[in-house]
Amino acid sequence: MYIPLPVRSARSECTFCESSSVGRAQPCQGWGRGFESRLSLKYITYMIYWFTGQPAHGKTVLGKKLHQFLESNSNKPIFHVDGDDLRALTVNKDYSEQGRINNIRNAQVIAQYLHNNGHDVIVSLVAPYRWLREEFKDRLGDNIQEIYVHTTEPRERDHFKVEDYEPPIHNFIDIDTTEDDPDASFLKLKIRLWK
Repeated sequence: MYIPLPVRSARSECTFCESSSVGRAQPCQGWGRGFESRLSLKYITYMIYWFTGQPAHGKTVLGKKLHQFLESNSNKPIFHVDGDDLRALTVNKDYSEQGRINNIRNAQVIAQYLHNNGHDVIVSLVAPYRWLREEFKDRLGDNIQEIYVHTTEPRERDHFKVEDYEPPIHNFIDIDTTEDDPDASFLKLKIRLWK
């Protein structure tokens, strides 16, 4: 779906390249050009950003940061569908394979509906079954970006680890949060999304 947007003027500096260690905007050095050019297009494709990975590996934190970043650069609402919120909304406490499939399908339906109505959508969901994610990616084509968030560090919710989780194998962005704080992980994500 293509939505006409006003052309945005170029800037000498890009807040895209904000450095968490310095705490202020740095000259872009080319990292933000992809995002800047996306904003300057007369016609823009709205996206679904799908964060997947084990519990407590950083999906929701990065999803919220992306939501804030996109919303500050958009004239339309950006939507964030989070797995825990979705389960509370649909009263789905079933963590069996079928319960997880139902939760993933619900997230996909909501995300596609919002996307079809001209919105960027962020989804942060364990979504352990690769075939379901791939099916959705095939349906959306270039309008979806899968982001695999993972760590080798012990996390506080490791007891919720999904034993049959299947990591993505192609067409995804890999974000290892092992040695990074959330700001550093988000900077890596921005660079890889709009390089």
